Amino acid sequence: MPTKLSTALSDLVLALSCLYSVKQLTGYSQVKGINFNYANSGFILVFSAAALGVVKFGMSSPPEMLVKCHKYASYLASIVGLCSLAAEFYEQAKFPGYSQLHLYASITVILLQLMLDPKAHDTIANFVKVSAVLSILLICSLYKIVYGCVGAVVVALLGAVVGTEGTWFGIPAVDLFHYGFVIVNYCFTRALLKNA
Repeated sequence: MPTKLSTALSDLVLALSCLYSVKQLTGYSQVKGINFNYANSGFILVFSAAALGVVKFGMSSPPEMLVKCHKYASYLASIVGLCSLAAEFYEQAKFPGYSQLHLYASITVILLQLMLDPKAHDTIANFVKVSAVLSILLICSLYKIVYGCVGAVVVALLGAVVGTEGTWFGIPAVDLFHYGFVIVNYCFTRALLKNA
Protein backbone atom coordinates (compact mmCIF):
# COMPACT_ATOMS: atom_id res chain seq x y z
CA MET A 1 0.00 0.00 0.00
CA PRO A 2 1.57 3.34 -0.99
CA THR A 3 1.64 6.18 1.50
CA LYS A 4 -1.36 8.47 1.49
CA LEU A 5 0.28 11.67 2.61
CA SER A 6 -2.81 13.80 1.98
CA THR A 7 -4.80 11.58 4.33
CA ALA A 8 -1.98 11.57 6.89
CA LEU A 9 -2.04 15.39 6.73
CA SER A 10 -5.83 15.60 7.09
CA ASP A 11 -5.64 13.23 10.07
CA LEU A 12 -2.92 15.42 11.59
CA VAL A 13 -5.07 18.54 11.23
CA LEU A 14 -8.01 16.66 12.77
CA ALA A 15 -5.85 15.46 15.68
CA LEU A 16 -4.62 19.01 16.30
CA SER A 17 -8.19 20.33 16.23
CA CYS A 18 -9.13 17.80 18.91
CA LEU A 19 -6.26 18.95 21.10
CA TYR A 20 -7.38 22.55 20.55
CA SER A 21 -10.92 21.65 21.66
CA VAL A 22 -9.70 19.85 24.78
CA LYS A 23 -7.40 22.78 25.61
CA GLN A 24 -10.20 25.32 25.19
CA LEU A 25 -12.69 23.34 27.28
CA THR A 26 -10.14 22.51 29.97
CA GLY A 27 -9.01 26.14 30.20
CA TYR A 28 -12.60 27.27 30.60
CA SER A 29 -13.17 24.54 33.22
CA GLN A 30 -10.25 25.77 35.29
CA VAL A 31 -11.50 29.36 35.22
CA LYS A 32 -15.24 28.77 35.63
CA GLY A 33 -15.26 25.42 37.46
CA ILE A 34 -17.43 23.74 34.82
CA ASN A 35 -16.45 20.23 33.78
CA PHE A 36 -16.61 19.09 30.18
CA ASN A 37 -15.64 15.48 30.89
CA TYR A 38 -17.90 13.89 28.30
CA ALA A 39 -16.90 16.26 25.51
CA ASN A 40 -13.22 15.95 26.35
CA SER A 41 -13.57 12.16 26.28
CA GLY A 42 -15.17 12.37 22.84
CA PHE A 43 -12.46 14.66 21.51
CA ILE A 44 -9.74 12.42 22.95
CA LEU A 45 -11.26 9.39 21.22
CA VAL A 46 -11.26 11.24 17.90
CA PHE A 47 -7.70 12.42 18.58
CA SER A 48 -6.60 8.81 19.17
CA ALA A 49 -8.09 7.61 15.90
CA ALA A 50 -6.63 10.56 13.99
CA ALA A 51 -3.17 10.13 15.54
CA LEU A 52 -3.16 6.46 14.54
CA GLY A 53 -4.29 7.54 11.07
CA VAL A 54 -1.33 9.91 10.76
CA VAL A 55 1.05 7.02 11.38
CA LYS A 56 -0.90 4.49 9.28
CA PHE A 57 -1.33 6.69 6.21
CA GLY A 58 2.21 8.01 6.48
CA MET A 59 3.67 4.53 6.04
CA SER A 60 3.93 2.63 2.78
CA SER A 61 3.45 -0.72 4.55
CA PRO A 62 1.82 -0.21 7.93
CA PRO A 63 1.83 -3.23 10.24
CA GLU A 64 -1.44 -5.16 10.33
CA MET A 65 -1.79 -4.42 14.05
CA LEU A 66 -1.66 -0.66 13.34
CA VAL A 67 -4.31 -1.02 10.62
CA LYS A 68 -6.58 -2.91 13.03
CA CYS A 69 -5.98 -0.45 15.88
CA HIS A 70 -6.79 2.50 13.61
CA LYS A 71 -9.96 0.83 12.36
CA TYR A 72 -11.18 0.09 15.88
CA ALA A 73 -10.21 3.53 17.21
CA SER A 74 -12.16 5.10 14.33
CA TYR A 75 -15.13 2.88 15.16
CA LEU A 76 -15.02 3.93 18.83
CA ALA A 77 -14.65 7.59 17.92
CA SER A 78 -17.63 7.45 15.58
CA ILE A 79 -19.93 5.91 18.18
CA VAL A 80 -18.66 6.71 21.66
CA GLY A 81 -17.18 10.03 20.56
CA LEU A 82 -20.43 11.33 19.06
CA CYS A 83 -22.50 9.99 21.94
CA SER A 84 -20.13 11.59 24.46
CA LEU A 85 -20.53 14.94 22.73
CA ALA A 86 -24.32 14.56 22.72
CA ALA A 87 -24.15 13.62 26.40
CA GLU A 88 -22.16 16.78 27.12
CA PHE A 89 -24.70 19.04 25.45
CA TYR A 90 -27.48 17.50 27.55
CA GLU A 91 -25.36 17.61 30.71
CA GLN A 92 -24.69 21.32 30.21
CA ALA A 93 -28.40 21.92 29.53
CA LYS A 94 -29.22 20.23 32.87
CA PHE A 95 -30.83 17.11 31.36
CA PRO A 96 -28.58 14.40 32.87
CA GLY A 97 -31.06 11.61 32.09
CA TYR A 98 -30.70 12.18 28.36
CA SER A 99 -26.98 12.50 28.83
CA GLN A 100 -26.80 9.05 30.39
CA LEU A 101 -29.06 7.62 27.66
CA HIS A 102 -26.49 8.53 25.00
CA LEU A 103 -23.65 7.00 27.00
CA TYR A 104 -25.56 3.76 27.63
CA ALA A 105 -26.54 3.56 23.96
CA SER A 106 -22.91 3.77 22.86
CA ILE A 107 -21.85 1.07 25.32
CA THR A 108 -24.73 -1.14 24.18
CA VAL A 109 -23.66 -0.81 20.54
CA ILE A 110 -20.12 -1.87 21.40
CA LEU A 111 -21.38 -4.89 23.35
CA LEU A 112 -23.78 -5.84 20.55
CA GLN A 113 -20.83 -5.97 18.16
CA LEU A 114 -19.85 -9.19 19.91
CA MET A 115 -23.28 -10.78 19.47
CA LEU A 116 -24.83 -9.60 16.22
CA ASP A 117 -24.02 -10.20 12.60
CA PRO A 118 -22.22 -7.22 11.02
CA LYS A 119 -25.22 -5.98 9.03
CA ALA A 120 -27.54 -5.87 12.05
CA HIS A 121 -24.82 -4.26 14.16
CA ASP A 122 -24.14 -1.58 11.54
CA THR A 123 -27.84 -0.73 11.39
CA ILE A 124 -28.02 -0.27 15.16
CA ALA A 125 -24.72 1.65 15.25
CA ASN A 126 -25.94 4.02 12.53
CA PHE A 127 -29.20 4.56 14.41
CA VAL A 128 -27.30 5.48 17.59
CA LYS A 129 -24.98 7.86 15.70
CA VAL A 130 -27.88 9.56 13.90
CA SER A 131 -29.76 9.84 17.21
CA ALA A 132 -26.76 11.53 18.82
CA VAL A 133 -26.46 14.05 15.98
CA LEU A 134 -30.19 14.77 15.95
CA SER A 135 -30.09 15.17 19.73
CA ILE A 136 -27.34 17.76 19.46
CA LEU A 137 -29.31 19.55 16.76
CA LEU A 138 -32.45 19.48 18.93
CA ILE A 139 -30.86 20.80 22.12
CA CYS A 140 -28.93 23.46 20.24
CA SER A 141 -32.07 24.53 18.38
CA LEU A 142 -34.02 24.80 21.64
CA TYR A 143 -31.32 26.94 23.23
CA LYS A 144 -30.56 28.87 20.01
CA ILE A 145 -26.91 27.78 19.94
CA VAL A 146 -26.04 28.43 16.31
CA TYR A 147 -22.56 26.88 16.41
CA GLY A 148 -24.02 23.61 17.73
CA CYS A 149 -26.67 23.55 15.00
CA VAL A 150 -24.06 24.19 12.31
CA GLY A 151 -21.80 21.45 13.75
CA ALA A 152 -24.66 18.93 13.79
CA VAL A 153 -25.66 19.75 10.20
CA VAL A 154 -22.04 19.39 9.05
CA VAL A 155 -21.80 15.97 10.76
CA ALA A 156 -24.99 14.89 9.00
CA LEU A 157 -23.69 16.06 5.63
CA LEU A 158 -20.32 14.39 6.16
CA GLY A 159 -21.97 11.08 6.95
CA ALA A 160 -24.77 11.18 4.38
CA VAL A 161 -23.07 12.90 1.45
CA VAL A 162 -19.28 12.97 1.70
CA GLY A 163 -18.49 9.64 3.36
CA THR A 164 -14.98 8.21 3.44
CA GLU A 165 -14.82 6.28 0.16
CA GLY A 166 -13.97 7.57 -3.30
CA THR A 167 -13.04 11.08 -4.33
CA TRP A 168 -14.65 14.48 -4.72
CA PHE A 169 -13.14 16.57 -7.51
CA GLY A 170 -9.94 14.55 -7.26
CA ILE A 171 -9.69 14.92 -3.47
CA PRO A 172 -10.03 11.74 -1.41
CA ALA A 173 -13.39 11.74 0.37
CA VAL A 174 -11.72 10.67 3.61
CA ASP A 175 -9.64 13.86 3.55
CA LEU A 176 -12.75 16.00 3.12
CA PHE A 177 -14.36 14.00 5.91
CA HIS A 178 -11.42 14.79 8.22
CA TYR A 179 -11.39 18.49 7.33
CA GLY A 180 -15.15 18.60 7.81
CA PHE A 181 -14.71 17.23 11.30
CA VAL A 182 -12.21 19.98 12.04
CA ILE A 183 -15.09 22.39 11.40
CA VAL A 184 -17.37 20.25 13.56
CA ASN A 185 -14.89 20.25 16.43
CA TYR A 186 -14.59 24.02 16.28
CA CYS A 187 -18.37 24.49 16.15
CA PHE A 188 -19.08 22.09 19.00
CA THR A 189 -16.36 23.65 21.15
CA ARG A 190 -17.75 27.14 20.58
CA ALA A 191 -21.27 25.87 21.23
CA LEU A 192 -20.32 24.23 24.53
CA LEU A 193 -18.45 27.32 25.71
CA LYS A 194 -21.44 29.52 24.81
CA ASN A 195 -23.85 27.16 26.57
CA ALA A 196 -21.77 26.89 29.78
